[in-house]
Amino acid sequence: MRRQQKFVVPNYGIGFIIKKTQLLDGRTVNPDLYRQFADEEQSKLSPTPELTSARRLLDQLVLSKQFIEFLTLIAYEQIK
Repeated sequence: MRRQQKFVVPNYGIGFIIKKTQLLDGRTVNPDLYRQFADEEQSKLSPTPELTSARRLLDQLVLSKQFIEFLTLIAYEQIK
């Protein structure tokens, strides 16, 4: 059974928020929608310091006004 695609990717390598990607249901990906999705998914997991740190990194990556090419560069700053 084929899994239904939730979003249409206009260009690979460009952030969904920056490119104003539209979901199949017509909603546009924006910071509030991202936070809603992220909060819903995070609430399914047990809270840990590592999860908090990972969420902070993901927020930084997704909500940045500029495209961040490598997650490892911003992650490295946290482990220094």
